[in-house]
Amino acid sequence: MKSSSPSTPSPSTFRAASLLLGFLAPFVVSAVRGADANPNLGAGVKHLLYLTDDHEVDIKVYDIDNGHKLVRTLKLPELVNDLDAWRKKRMANPSAGPGGAGATEKVGTKGGAAAAKGGGAAAKGGGGRGPDLSHPVEASIRGVTADANSGWLWFSEDKVNKLYAYDVIHEKMMWTIDLGKYEGAEFPDRINVTRDGKALYVPVKNSDRMLVLDSHTGNKLADHPMHTNPHNTFVGELGKYLFAGGRSGGPMYIFDQHTHQLVKEIGPFSGPIRPLTADPTESYFFANITKLEGIGVGEVATGKIWEVLHRVPAEREKYPNAKTEPMPHGNQPIHHGIAVRPGSKKEVWTIDDGWGYLYIFDYSSMPPKWIEDVPLFTDITKVEGPDHDRWVQFSNDGRYCYTPGHIIDANTRKVISRDIALSEKIVEIDFRDGVPTAVSGQNGGVYPAGLK
Repeated sequence: MKSSSPSTPSPSTFRAASLLLGFLAPFVVSAVRGADANPNLGAGVKHLLYLTDDHEVDIKVYDIDNGHKLVRTLKLPELVNDLDAWRKKRMANPSAGPGGAGATEKVGTKGGAAAAKGGGAAAKGGGGRGPDLSHPVEASIRGVTADANSGWLWFSEDKVNKLYAYDVIHEKMMWTIDLGKYEGAEFPDRINVTRDGKALYVPVKNSDRMLVLDSHTGNKLADHPMHTNPHNTFVGELGKYLFAGGRSGGPMYIFDQHTHQLVKEIGPFSGPIRPLTADPTESYFFANITKLEGIGVGEVATGKIWEVLHRVPAEREKYPNAKTEPMPHGNQPIHHGIAVRPGSKKEVWTIDDGWGYLYIFDYSSMPPKWIEDVPLFTDITKVEGPDHDRWVQFSNDGRYCYTPGHIIDANTRKVISRDIALSEKIVEIDFRDGVPTAVSGQNGGVYPAGLK
């Protein structure tokens, strides 16, 4: 049953409003910021992809309109220094335990690959050796989010247990905050900024809390217990709800973006909620469920849930050595990465970690129906990964789908490039004459400037 509230605009109405806001935003804010905008951004309209690179400890900027050409690398000396301080602390007292909120998760499956690249943190997945502390360690950036109203981008890093606020217009760090200042909070996970850019939601996994902070000062606005290892978040495009799930189980938690109160709980599903997303009207949410081959779906108005099953194609299963083992995320989720495609087509895409496919579902009716498989591999007999940590993201116009290291043409359903950096943490930021007009979310979602 679909929600039919007369107060809920259709996706096409919302997209039209978004385009109008995106067009007007530069003229509204240019008097404030346009005069001193970064000359590297140049004049005219730009659609830029910002990828955080854990290995290089920087942010890489790609020009979507110019064949995804790498056009800028933003150095992060504050994070580099924090990681070096973490490394020296570990070396001085190696028996003191992890020494950082996320160190225990950064061991295992990518250790060999990290060492081959010159050392650094071993990666996610559990088991194996720890990082080689004689080399600079890799970052462990957990979430990245941006706001077109302010031109700020925020990211979280688990080893050093910090949040970072970065001004993309002037390319400078605005502040860093040690999460421990909030009553000893540990492990900031997949953060998100609200639609109006005013509040930062910080799932604190190791402390079973959802912190809500003023996005520009870091002052605490709210603090909610979530005894499920809060992990992932998604910001509703209308600015109404913030969706959050826990790695160890529980329902979908839904917060009011303005009051920061918990207003709904939907579920639980058959397993813990992993990556999650929602449609543009905030009527439905979609999620990966740890042991589910398929997707979980929830209707916000009624609380009804579905689990939609889809197995790997039989022709791929003929080659068991082609499966990634172990999969690159903790607790071994079968699928890890999901996003709603922007535009008029009602499509939700999810990634099969083990076998290297994108699966596409049509959600124009409920429950969603599978319509197509998109292979990411080039050889059906060989594994895709395991160094490709899985995630799904789209360009704001819905033309391109991104998974770590891949660019997929969303219309032809073909991988067209493997030339972008290997990264889970991707956002698009659009500019007009150096002023942001819109940003993307981390699991789909388009957020134009102008909404206050």
